Amino acid sequence: MNISEQSEGLNPVEHGWQAKLDEWLKTNSPTIPAEMLSLREEFNQRFPKEKIVEMTLEEYVLGTENFRDSFCYWLEWKTRDLGSIKGGSSSKFGVWKTVVAQSKERANSLL
Repeated sequence: MNISEQSEGLNPVEHGWQAKLDEWLKTNSPTIPAEMLSLREEFNQRFPKEKIVEMTLEEYVLGTENFRDSFCYWLEWKTRDLGSIKGGSSSKFGVWKTVVAQSKERANSLL
């Protein structure tokens, strides 16, 4: 029985996503590919949910020297095959570091 058959009698407007999912499943696997599963496991090992509240600012934010190891970098860039949140500004993370002082210093040195 497919998802649409399971939802028989439900409002089709509210559950139109189910028909779209059934259509998508005709050409796509219902399980996560091995490489994506591996990526998800690596993310979960690096950033276990129990430890997120204990992160330092440097472990969390973009804009640090080691930003490619940060939680926010992983969310925005390394895990985008699992679901993307890239784009927009860093304000979506609530906290970030900026390089404005360095940029101003560099701009002044070019004058």
